[in-house]
Amino acid sequence: FALLLKEIQSDVKRRTSRYFASICPANGTVRFEEPMVNGGDKRDARSVDRVQRHPVAAKELAAGELLWEEAADMAILCADHTLRCHHCLRPSDSLIPDPKVEGSLFCSEACQQAAYASYQLYLLPINAEAGEALQKLRRHCQQRETVLPLFLLRYVGMLLTEEIKGNGASANGPFAHFDNLPQVYRPVGDDDGREARWIRSVFTKANENLAEFLTDDIYTAMKATLERNLHLFGPAINAGQVSIKKYRVIGDSAQPYGLALFHLAAHLAHAEEPNCQLSVLEGSRLQVHALRTITAGEPLTVNYV
Repeated sequence: FALLLKEIQSDVKRRTSRYFASICPANGTVRFEEPMVNGGDKRDARSVDRVQRHPVAAKELAAGELLWEEAADMAILCADHTLRCHHCLRPSDSLIPDPKVEGSLFCSEACQQAAYASYQLYLLPINAEAGEALQKLRRHCQQRETVLPLFLLRYVGMLLTEEIKGNGASANGPFAHFDNLPQVYRPVGDDDGREARWIRSVFTKANENLAEFLTDDIYTAMKATLERNLHLFGPAINAGQVSIKKYRVIGDSAQPYGLALFHLAAHLAHAEEPNCQLSVLEGSRLQVHALRTITAGEPLTVNYV
């Protein structure tokens, strides 16, 4: 048994090493160090001690240098912002309404098609039970002033789509991205149980296996992990760019307009005096720049406060 356990651990380590090597930027600016122990995170008291890899400078980086740019795995608008595309979050004064899903607006047919190719199909009520569950979830989010459960609804839809396409076992796909995020675990709360039940009702007719997979415990773990790793978009500060900071609460004084998951930037650690700065281009793309000269091997950090 001990030999079997050792082989399993070695296999997990090999797969983890391959994954982090595969997500390093092609420009050679970043590499991931061997696992370090993370003793919790000041941004989230529910973080647990765990072993995780962290990005470091692969070479000396100059102040202002672009380390990488990445597209969001998934993004969603905050409830108060209706003049932006519901898929890419770009502002537009000529949004196209989705005739099948109430309240969905897109800046182009391309965005609408991309949404349907990923998650939008699951927002079509298959029956009265699914439609009622979706309405209850939306009202619940309005009352709680959060879009996180709706983000998770989309995210689960995207994962199901990737599974149907045969990409579930991809070494560098959405499942691998989520599995390698810094994880957070906490007990199931009353809201978690209700949200999980409504989401299961929305999806079950489309995928009956989801009811067995998306238990209250798994939903809560996914929700807590995404809450830890999502980024919150702030208001525009110049043409084409917006400020960004780590997601903590909806309704921040910066009047955020959206949430997004960036699987590479999620691994950046917090520091009071960071060496990197985050910015977002319209269309839910994130850029990471060096704030100062960074020596080779130095951990890459940002300030999330």
